[in-house]
Amino acid sequence: MAAFTIAAGTGNWFSALALGVTLLKCLLIPTYHSTDFEVHRNWLAITHSLPISQWYYEATSEWTLDYPPFFAWFEYILSHVAKYFDQEMLNVRNLNYSSSRTLLFQRFSVIFMDVLFVYAVHECCKCIDGKKVGKELTEKPKFILSVLLLWNFGLLIVDHIHFQYNGFLFGLMLLSIARLFQPSIFCLWFKPQGPRGFLRCLTLCALSSFMFGWHVHEKAILLAILPMRKEKPLFNWMETFYLLGLGPLEVCCEFVFPFTSWKVKYPFLPLLLTSVYCAVGITYAWFKLYVSVLIDPPVGKTKKQ
Repeated sequence: MAAFTIAAGTGNWFSALALGVTLLKCLLIPTYHSTDFEVHRNWLAITHSLPISQWYYEATSEWTLDYPPFFAWFEYILSHVAKYFDQEMLNVRNLNYSSSRTLLFQRFSVIFMDVLFVYAVHECCKCIDGKKVGKELTEKPKFILSVLLLWNFGLLIVDHIHFQYNGFLFGLMLLSIARLFQPSIFCLWFKPQGPRGFLRCLTLCALSSFMFGWHVHEKAILLAILPMRKEKPLFNWMETFYLLGLGPLEVCCEFVFPFTSWKVKYPFLPLLLTSVYCAVGITYAWFKLYVSVLIDPPVGKTKKQ
């Protein structure tokens, strides 16, 4: 608290927030982790030990590699750092392998990759006009946004307890959006021809890499914390209908399906239905975002903005 007070007084409150949440993540290192810990260890082993042609066919473990290709390459890169911690974690046949060095590597790999997320939050805060706000730190929109994003409880649970790598992917999305609101970064945005379109294409490529490197069904809710910047109804009737459909879907999967004869023959059906349903929503959201990026006029043009 003292460090935060000092940082706030000197204008370095963002650094204090980032440092504070990083220390909290370090404290969570010895906590519970789900089977995803072994899942990612196995993927490190697969991508490190086998040729690319076998990555998606290796089935020694039940936790086969089923994430999109971009994430497989991410695991491959991580594996070349992991070998300096504990080479045994990269043995495909060492099922459920765990050691103190393996634990430290996998936990710290998530913390280290969150550097991109922290940077992205910082860049997003630059897009907020904080001139007409109160003098108190808690009244500053930039401070509030930073707290909500950096100390996002969902990310702490999913990434640093449950064990996943969503922070840096979410950071990639936020950074891409921040760049849309910072047109002067390449001094090209307002030119009418190629350079402006080139920059937007780069942004779309970054957004696409986020979309196709993301596991859909269990982290779709993270999209809901994306800051909204336009003053208009949050959802139209179709979007509202889609979100309401999540309720009946959950009831069918959790309360109806277990009592049907399909439970034994098709045990994967609830997960399949949830994944497909969420994939439809996410694809729609990205398509709508792409249309907005390509059609809407550049930001910073109007007096209101």
